[in-house]
Amino acid sequence: MTQTTKAMTLWLERRRIRGLLKFDVPFATVSALRGMIVMDLQRTAMLGLARPPRPVRSRQDPESVPSFSSMAVAPEPRK
Repeated sequence: MTQTTKAMTLWLERRRIRGLLKFDVPFATVSALRGMIVMDLQRTAMLGLARPPRPVRSRQDPESVPSFSSMAVAPEPRK
């Protein structure tokens, strides 16, 4: 996650230098954007604009509690 935050911060900063964007604190701007990205799927489902993200179940325990994260990936079984 740190690597992604750094990449996004640098990308935004380059656009700010070129005069394409205006903001004061690049890191805070990235944090706000990441929050909006994560919440967008849940927001649209709560408003009834889209179907909720599909649950992801553990491969080891198919009866496990579903995850609310649409980006979640069930871990590979350990050998």
